[in-house]
Amino acid sequence: MLLLKRQGEDDAFTPPDEETREKAPPRRRRIRCPLCAWEPRPEDRWGCVCFCVWNTFDTGGVCPACGRHWTETQCLRCGEWSPHEAWYEDPDDDAGA
Repeated sequence: MLLLKRQGEDDAFTPPDEETREKAPPRRRRIRCPLCAWEPRPEDRWGCVCFCVWNTFDTGGVCPACGRHWTETQCLRCGEWSPHEAWYEDPDDDAGA
């Protein structure tokens, strides 16, 4: 990452205060097959009937080319279909595990 400094800016770094940390975006939900627990990588791809190929989790199951909403997603490892929403896990679900 390239950071630029404007002329005249102070060199001192001030860490974020507690209020700023509390406003931090929520942690990303874990994505994995609900049947075999396989976790897709960002470079994994699914295909639509319109021949568009993309990562379905980048768009929440909506094809970026034709707009079709896929309510089920096929696992690239086990080959089974599951509801798309079932792939998402809350990051706090396994906090006690």
